[in-house]
Amino acid sequence: MLMARKKVVFIIVEGPSDELALGSLYDELFDEQTVFVEVMHCDILTDYLNNYKSLHEQRSANIKNELTKIVKSYADNNFLKKEHFLQVIHICDTDGCFISDDNIIEDNTLSDVVYSTNEIKCHNKESLLKYRKLKRENIEKLIGTETIWSTVPYKLYFMSSSLDHVLYDKLNTNDDEKKANAKVFMEKYDNNWDECVKFLSESSFVVKGNYYETWEYIRKDKHSLERNTNINLSFPKNNKDDE
Repeated sequence: MLMARKKVVFIIVEGPSDELALGSLYDELFDEQTVFVEVMHCDILTDYLNNYKSLHEQRSANIKNELTKIVKSYADNNFLKKEHFLQVIHICDTDGCFISDDNIIEDNTLSDVVYSTNEIKCHNKESLLKYRKLKRENIEKLIGTETIWSTVPYKLYFMSSSLDHVLYDKLNTNDDEKKANAKVFMEKYDNNWDECVKFLSESSFVVKGNYYETWEYIRKDKHSLERNTNINLSFPKNNKDDE
């Protein structure tokens, strides 16, 4: 059972390589708290896309409820209550979801979605448009969400177009490559986390502005395909003053 005297910083990420790359950083930044990284093994913002009508009706309307269930499940398993949580940090990929539909090119010879900083190529454009629409809707809901589970502070931060793009400047990586890249990144900054914070706070791909200004930026033009992030605002010295 976790020590209740320590507040929990609950971090939601999509995949295990995300945890490998960033877990130790957040452990260091919140060294006086209990850091837990929840790996979803999916994109919670677009899960169950095979049944789009059901997903649109349920997930889009209740994405905050879905996130609350995730946090409450962890709390129940660790004998915690909502007051034991300091905050929820949710890190998502933008996947170019805000670009114009004109920049999505259908190519039925492809088996996977292929990203560049200018366009997205895919096998089935109609299917991808549904995915994008749902992701935008859920992101819009969550940008304005300040708490989940009624009182637990929550914020959504972006990696554009993906975590691999931001951290390693690489697109279209497979799972093995993601894991290898994350390991190299983690080992590079292990015991040198000040440099990691500097990299993720001062690099050219860090979007300037407060929380809402950075989200306004990423929703324009092709920025959600380009290499951008506001993850620096999740760091303790920044996340109290980013509004």
